[in-house]
Amino acid sequence: MERLKNRYIALGLLISVWIILVGYLTPGIFGVGIVFSFFCVLVLPDEYLGRNSFRVFRLISLISILAGYMFYEAFLASYRLAFFSFHPASSVESFIIGYDYHILGRVGILSLASLVTLTPGTVSLCVDKEKKRLYVHCLINIAGGKDNVIRTIGRLEMFLEWMSS
Repeated sequence: MERLKNRYIALGLLISVWIILVGYLTPGIFGVGIVFSFFCVLVLPDEYLGRNSFRVFRLISLISILAGYMFYEAFLASYRLAFFSFHPASSVESFIIGYDYHILGRVGILSLASLVTLTPGTVSLCVDKEKKRLYVHCLINIAGGKDNVIRTIGRLEMFLEWMSS
């Protein structure tokens, strides 16, 4: 009985999320949401629907927060690049910065390098595992300086460490 109750709760949550993501409600959209949610509930193993379900919802919420933060950082970087493109007199230079990372594990390092590359105006060049250093090529406004880029990468690293704890 408990197992069936958990599946009904998960079905209701998935239908709700579907309607929120689509943004409007019609009978067709509602029907597709029911079919999609029903399929997901059938496929989900029982351990995700019982006492451990909090871990799944925590993971989904952390990924959502990360996506929002990356959208914010990408918006700011895109705005800066557009400004520099339309104002050629502004002083923009290209630099390679070495960032000393503290995050552990291959997945953490790969995530950090990928997030840095997703930000417009920056590209991860190399990861030196011996020195624990990430090399990043970036376009920098002289007024903003290298310290601003290092702080931004540090915030990304702190966020990834917070997610993994």
